[in-house]
Amino acid sequence: MALNNETKVGILAIVAIALFVIGYNFLKGKNVFTVSSTYYVEYEKVEGMTNSAMVLINGFQVGTVSDLYLKEDGSGKIIAVLMLDRGVEIPKNTVANIYSPDPLSGKAISLEYEGNCSDRNPCAQSGDTLTANLTGMLASMTGDLGPQVDKLKRMASGMVDSLKNKFAGGEGGDLKEDLTEGLEDLKATLSNLNSASRKLNRLLGSSSGQVTELLGNLNDISGNLKTNNSKITNIIDNAEQLTGNLKDVDLGKTMDGANDAIAELKKTLDEANGAIASAKTLLDKVSNGEGTIAQLMNDKKVYDNLNNSLRDLDFLLKDFRLNPKRYVNVSVIGRKSKPYEGVEDDPEGFQESGKQ
Repeated sequence: MALNNETKVGILAIVAIALFVIGYNFLKGKNVFTVSSTYYVEYEKVEGMTNSAMVLINGFQVGTVSDLYLKEDGSGKIIAVLMLDRGVEIPKNTVANIYSPDPLSGKAISLEYEGNCSDRNPCAQSGDTLTANLTGMLASMTGDLGPQVDKLKRMASGMVDSLKNKFAGGEGGDLKEDLTEGLEDLKATLSNLNSASRKLNRLLGSSSGQVTELLGNLNDISGNLKTNNSKITNIIDNAEQLTGNLKDVDLGKTMDGANDAIAELKKTLDEANGAIASAKTLLDKVSNGEGTIAQLMNDKKVYDNLNNSLRDLDFLLKDFRLNPKRYVNVSVIGRKSKPYEGVEDDPEGFQESGKQ
C-alpha cells in the first residue's frame, strides 16, 4: 500500500526527532540503548572535568560522567553523576579519583578499590554516593612515587646509621672507605633524580604548545556555543512545536482518506486497463483484415469504387443545381410548363464521365 505525502512527512519528522534525541544524549555521554547504573560523587573541585568524561577501572573504560552540577545547599561543592555499564559491580568503599591520563587529554575518573564484593564489603547499588578523591596534575602524570621515596628514605637512614656507628667506634673497618662508598651511592641517587627531573621538564616543554592550542580550541568552542545559544534554543523550541503538531494530527483519519483515494485510483486504473484491452482487440482485428473497417483500409477496389461514387454524386448535385426542371416538374393549374431552355444537358461532361 502506497503512502501519501502527509504520512511520509510525518514518519520522516518522527525519525528526525528520534535521531536528534539520541545524538543529543550521546553528546552528553548517555547511551539510550543500554541499561546503566547511576552513582554520585561529591567533589570540592573538579579541575576542569566536563560532561562525557571517561570513567575507568585499571585504565579500561566502564562508563562516562553524564552530568555535573553544583550542590543545592550553597556549599560550592560539585556533584558528579557517573553512568556505569550494565554488569559492572564495584564495592561500597570504591574511591572515585579524578586524574589526567596524559597531558593532552582531559580529566577522567578512575575507580579504585581493593578486593571484590563480599559480605563484609557489599557491592554499591545504583544511586549510592562514592568516596571522592582528587589527584594533582604532576602526580597524575608521574604516577605513584611512594615506593621510590620509601626506598630513598631507607637508603638515607642506613647511611646515617652507618656513619653514626663509624664515628662512635661501634664497628671496625676503614671509615674513609665506607664514607666514600656512601657518598658514591648518594651521588648516584642524586644523578637519577636529576635525570628524572630533566625528562619531566622536556615532557612539559614539548607539550606546552599543544596544551596551549588545546585550551585555545576549547575556548573557541565554548565561545561558539555561547554565541549560538539562541539558535540552539530556537531549534529545540521548533522541535517541541513539531512534536506538538504531530500529536494533534489525526493519523487514523488521514490513513482512512488515503485508503479511499487508493481504492478509487485502483478502480480507475482497472477501467483504463479494460478500455485499453478493448482498443487493442479492435486494432488487432483491423490489422488481421477482419470487419468492414479492415476491408475499407486494406481493399483497394473498395476504395476505388467509393471514390468513383463520390465523384458521381458531385456531378449529380451540380446537374441538379443547373437543371432543376429535369428532376422536378412544377406546373400551374390550366397551364403546362414549357421545357426549360438554355441549360446544358450534360454539365461538366456528367454522362460522358458516367460511361467511363
